[in-house]
Amino acid sequence: MNKHIIYSFLALSLIIKVQTAVAIKDSTSVDKKFFYEQGFNISQFAKQFVSFNNATLNSNLPYLLTGNFVYKNFGFRYGLNAISNNSKSNANIDGSNSTNQPSSNVTKTSSLDFREGFFYHKQVAKKLVANMGIDLLASNSKSDITTHDFSSFSQANSTTFDSKVTSTTESYGFGPFISIQYFLLRKLSIGTETSFYYFIENNVQNAKSTTIDTNSLGTNIISQTNESKGTAQRTEIKIPLTIFLYVKF
Repeated sequence: MNKHIIYSFLALSLIIKVQTAVAIKDSTSVDKKFFYEQGFNISQFAKQFVSFNNATLNSNLPYLLTGNFVYKNFGFRYGLNAISNNSKSNANIDGSNSTNQPSSNVTKTSSLDFREGFFYHKQVAKKLVANMGIDLLASNSKSDITTHDFSSFSQANSTTFDSKVTSTTESYGFGPFISIQYFLLRKLSIGTETSFYYFIENNVQNAKSTTIDTNSLGTNIISQTNESKGTAQRTEIKIPLTIFLYVKF
């Protein structure tokens, strides 16, 4: 009698453990109400760091990193990218009309692109989801071009030219977007998007130059400064050419 009670108790304990394990497994397989996705722009990475036959892949979305915060059917997303390039060229050309003609050109460029958006999240198939919403965008780009030229026709006759041109562009925009994602694995997906944006751009350019002429009569210095400003409006349609890789947390 005691053995039957013990066997019954062990069997009941085993059933309870199995049911508990199944319940835990089912609960972990249910999609979370809140999750985060980290996205990486594969097309932009190829454009910036990979070249094919001296040409780069053209991506029409500047955001290298993007992320989605989703709660139930509503989400918030961001996009961010920063680029900085410096280049310098030197030349020392001997011509028939000059004894020496060294020159240098230094170019520095930088840009920062940022966006934030709100969207509606919808699962349209087992492995396919769609997001529809509106984005707010801001960007800033700057370039400095410094040039130095020196021409010497004789010891008493030379010309030096120095210039610096600084260009700054700030833009702000907004517009609707639609994106889709296809899940390769449970937490790994690829996606693309299309959007229609409206931008307002402010452009400022400052140019400074100094020319020094030296000859037998003396030295002549000419300095010039010029500033120009402008505002432009434009619309932009982003076609779905950019591919993002997403990791879900």
